[in-house]
Amino acid sequence: MPKDSAIWLAIRLKPLADPVRLQLLEHLLHQPAREDCTCNLAPLVKLSEPTVSHQLKKLEASGNLIKERHGMSVYYSVVAEAITAIAKVLHVV
Repeated sequence: MPKDSAIWLAIRLKPLADPVRLQLLEHLLHQPAREDCTCNLAPLVKLSEPTVSHQLKKLEASGNLIKERHGMSVYYSVVAEAITAIAKVLHVV
């Protein structure tokens, strides 16, 4: 694997080394539009909305998620290309 590819992958994998972030990402991946509101995600992991927002921002900063405001709500959605690239690398034997 070229060094640039390894760096790209490490940046995206590092935030996934947290159980809460993994739960949030797994939930988003199973939503029809691969997105959900922080108001729905907080009860899922039994944490406050500000804490969940902090965790989601780490996934966003790594390029795994993007966020979009809908009125007063913030929705996070999966960046499919990032997750697909991670999956491709992890499936190589």
